[in-house]
Amino acid sequence: MFTLKNDQTHVCLGNCQAQISEEDYKNGLTVCGNDTCENKGKPFVKGDKCATCGKTYTEGQEHQH
Repeated sequence: MFTLKNDQTHVCLGNCQAQISEEDYKNGLTVCGNDTCENKGKPFVKGDKCATCGKTYTEGQEHQH
């Protein structure tokens, strides 16, 4: 299982796999705005992006390859 780094990020779990910083989130970027994403308009969740496979996952989610 991977754990989040000290620099908290928020992610979209839709097909765009967007990742934003905690600062961006606090500044009002709280939902996905990608026109081609299946999760457009849905809130970003606390999580991270896997450096190995590029998939996003939520905080506390077990992520394996």
